[in-house]
Amino acid sequence: MIGASAGLTFRYEGGVVISGSPLEFSARVEAFLAANGFPPLALRLRDLGPSTLSGYKEPALRSLLSRFPQPVVLVGDSGERDPEIYAALRAEFPGRVLAIYLRDAGGDRSAARLGGATLFSDPAAAARDAAARGLADEGCVAREFPPPPGAAAPAASGAPAPAGAP
Repeated sequence: MIGASAGLTFRYEGGVVISGSPLEFSARVEAFLAANGFPPLALRLRDLGPSTLSGYKEPALRSLLSRFPQPVVLVGDSGERDPEIYAALRAEFPGRVLAIYLRDAGGDRSAARLGGATLFSDPAAAARDAAARGLADEGCVAREFPPPPGAAAPAASGAPAPAGAP
């Protein structure tokens, strides 16, 4: 599975973090992931330089999807090109992309742009949605994202709305 969230146990082994952070920040990114309870993950960062400010993510994901047969969950944000990249990969590798989660970072939130991705602002809601879909362990999600004191435990139907929904 490609994509993870702090402290969550997924039903698929492995994971990869593909980030726009420069390669020179690898020690900092690894320290951040470790400090926030991420499982061991492969790390793919971009080379530093003005010619590498864009275009690094899609080829990296395409290479992984071409080399490894496992299904994936793609996690990104709505701020730049993740929706378009992920939709293209879903079309290119039918049946391989189990879900797409996009953190709401503003910009165009139209259903046409987000292409069926789940848009979220609250990581707990995204995690609960992943658990309801069988992509994350329900017990782990409940442990890592407990309801606030005095609040009822959210039902699976309290998941974030698909992109483009009101």
